[in-house]
Amino acid sequence: MIMKITVIVTIISILATCNNKKELNESIDKMHKNYTKLEYKNDSLYLSYVVKEFIRNDYEDYHSVYMYGKNNYEKVNIYVNDIFYSPCKTKLIAFIILEVPNSFIDNKKSLEDPTKKYSYYGLVLLAIRDNENDNWTAYCLPVIRVANYASYETVSYKLRNFFINELKEQKGHDFNCNLNEPCFWTDTNSIWRKGDVIPGYYNFQINTNKYYYERDKDKKDLKDFLVPVLDINYPQLSTSEQSDEKASNEQE
Repeated sequence: MIMKITVIVTIISILATCNNKKELNESIDKMHKNYTKLEYKNDSLYLSYVVKEFIRNDYEDYHSVYMYGKNNYEKVNIYVNDIFYSPCKTKLIAFIILEVPNSFIDNKKSLEDPTKKYSYYGLVLLAIRDNENDNWTAYCLPVIRVANYASYETVSYKLRNFFINELKEQKGHDFNCNLNEPCFWTDTNSIWRKGDVIPGYYNFQINTNKYYYERDKDKKDLKDFLVPVLDINYPQLSTSEQSDEKASNEQE
C-alpha cells in the first residue's frame, strides 16, 4: 500500500512539473515577438563575448563561477539561453548558461553529479542603451544563483521559473513584477528604478556594499561607488550573415 501511494505521489509530481514547464514555455513564447532574428543573433554574440570578458577580467567578482574559469576562460562554454527585450528595446534581460569542466572545480562535493564531464551555471545579465540604434552596455544582475547542476535543461528551467513565477515574491526587494508582466520594465520594479541609492543611477550601476560601508569615509565622490563598465567592442555579423538573416526575416 505504501509503495502504491509513493508511486502515485511521484507520478503527480512529474505531471505537475511537466505542466509548469509547459506554462513557462507558453508565457515565454508570448514574449518573443518584438525583435528580429538578426537583432537576436547580433545581441547573442555581444552578450556571450561580454561574459567571456567578465570571466577573463574577473569582473567585479559578482558571481563565484567566474573564478572557476578565470585562468581557463577559453575552455568555458558560454550559451545565451534567452534574451528578453523591453517594448522600446532600450533594456534587456538575458539568461546565460556556462558549461564548466568539472576538472576546474576543487570541491567536488558541491556538484550535483561529479562523474559528469561538465557542470552548468546560470547567470543573469541586463543591458541598457539610450535608443534602439545604440550599442548595449551590459551589467551583472545577481538576483539568483544557479550553480553546480549536471544538466543544461535544469539550469534553464530554474532561471525561467524564477523570473516568471517567483521574482516579485522575493523578500527584501521591491521587484513587484515578474518578467512576463508589463510592469516589469517600468520603475515599479526596483531593477529599473533610478535614484534609490544615488540620484540618476540604477541600483545595478552601483556597488551598494561599498557605498554603505564607505560612503562616510574621506568624503568620497559618489562616482567612486559606480560599478566600472568594461570597454567591450560590439561584435558585428559579417555582411553575408546580415544578408542571410535579412532574407530569412523577410520570408517569415
